Amino acid sequence: MFKLIFVITTYIVSINIAFSQTKASEKKLVKMMCTVLSEFSTAPDYVVVNVIKVLNGTAIDTNEICMNSNALFVALCYEHTDWNYRIDCKNLPNLYLTFSADSALRLIPKPEYTKDELEKYSKPLKIAKLIKDIKAGKLTSKYFNVDGNEQTMFAHIMLLYGVRVKKGCLSGNMCFLSYFPDLK
Repeated sequence: MFKLIFVITTYIVSINIAFSQTKASEKKLVKMMCTVLSEFSTAPDYVVVNVIKVLNGTAIDTNEICMNSNALFVALCYEHTDWNYRIDCKNLPNLYLTFSADSALRLIPKPEYTKDELEKYSKPLKIAKLIKDIKAGKLTSKYFNVDGNEQTMFAHIMLLYGVRVKKGCLSGNMCFLSYFPDLK
């Protein structure tokens, strides 16, 4: 009887491990952001950052947003008034970036959805299966209808789980997916 209970318990635990998926660490998300910012592609990746907007020396707004990596790169160049600016990834502890220059702030999108809307959108996605298929190379792209909001929400969720999401350059409705390797 003891062996049967042990086998069933082990089986249930292994199923939970196989189908659960944890979010990527902030360190991994920083590494992902730094990687895509260094590539500056015509088919840009999405990035998730926490943007702190500053007006007259006072932080007026902080939002976690998902945005185009090229727009973030240009906003950083405007913020630092240097077109050769490169983010110091070795000393970047988190995803909080501060912007105060008007020219930079114009490039930072306003949040298109709330955290509650993002959570509601994520529920039917079966994230663990998506991640498993992406890691195995079975799912490498996803097509979206014209609604850019859905594509951005999907990218936001996937990024939080360590998946790179690259927007197709010829067809903005197509995203290419790949799992960002775990940090060692």
